Amino acid sequence: MNLLIDTHALLWLFSGDTRLSHKAKSTFLNLDNTLFFSLASYWEMCLKIQAKKLALHKDWEKSLDSLMEENSVRWLNISRTHLGQTLKLPLIHKDPFDRLLIAQALSEKLVIMTDDGQIGKYAVNTLW
Repeated sequence: MNLLIDTHALLWLFSGDTRLSHKAKSTFLNLDNTLFFSLASYWEMCLKIQAKKLALHKDWEKSLDSLMEENSVRWLNISRTHLGQTLKLPLIHKDPFDRLLIAQALSEKLVIMTDDGQIGKYAVNTLW
């Protein structure tokens, strides 16, 4: 399965948060799956850190890189196609980062690992 990991899902994996579902964790650890993390999610994290809405330890970027490398998580770049795909989405979800993840998942045929019910209202496959 090709999976796009939502921001909160990776943060919960990163921190060992108990809100991460058993299914999401086992899917993440299954080596048969191909995992992606969007640069949009990384940007969202950076903005939240700067706005003091997300607190991570000083070396969080190195830890994130290690987590991604150890689990073969690939970066998903943002393309013009992804951005254009957002124009085709109904305005169900107002969060621009989530809308971009939905567009990326649709464009790249990815399943989104997310606990966000709003994302599930789109014609995109989700897993939690």
